[in-house]
Amino acid sequence: IEDITANKKNEEKIRNYQIHLEDEIARRTLELKNSLLRFKSYFELPLIGVAITSPEKGWIEVNQKLCDLLGYKQEELFNTTWDQLTHPDDLDADIAIFDRVLLGELDAYSINKRFIRKDKIVVYTELSVRCVRKSNGKVDYFVALINDISERIEAEKKVQETQERLIHSEKLSSLGKFAGTVAHEFNNPLFGVINLIYQMEEGLTSE
Repeated sequence: IEDITANKKNEEKIRNYQIHLEDEIARRTLELKNSLLRFKSYFELPLIGVAITSPEKGWIEVNQKLCDLLGYKQEELFNTTWDQLTHPDDLDADIAIFDRVLLGELDAYSINKRFIRKDKIVVYTELSVRCVRKSNGKVDYFVALINDISERIEAEKKVQETQERLIHSEKLSSLGKFAGTVAHEFNNPLFGVINLIYQMEEGLTSE
């Protein structure tokens, strides 16, 4: 009787634990679903390019904004790697810091880099990357935010060109004033010499 009573108590404890465990699993599953829904809503925002990439530099998931930015369809991007679309002059610096993340020295980084669109147009971007690691510390995947700053870069170039033209114009103006001053300084004594020669010639002619 004591054994049966003890077994029933143990079974009741186990049943209560199972119920608690099922409730906890259901709660966490709901939280995960809500979290995924929030992430998906952020992911699909048309404000900035978002991508999930692999440690092998492949595209795992991309939003439509990034496709528009790079000029590729999703299926086309999945058949490429991000280093293939990076401007050659920016590739070494990007891979160097990317390798530091793989080595465990960094978890995140931000850089400015250029991509080459499908139509060969250069796109200037701000790139912010963070890795998600496995339990053993190795990188599982990367989350990247890619912001198109091409218009800002072009505006800065125009401002710089305008400033350079203005400086060049001011230099020419200063040079012109300097030349005028020099000419004036030379003209005064030269005019006296020329006038003296003219008077001498007039005197010889009269004689």
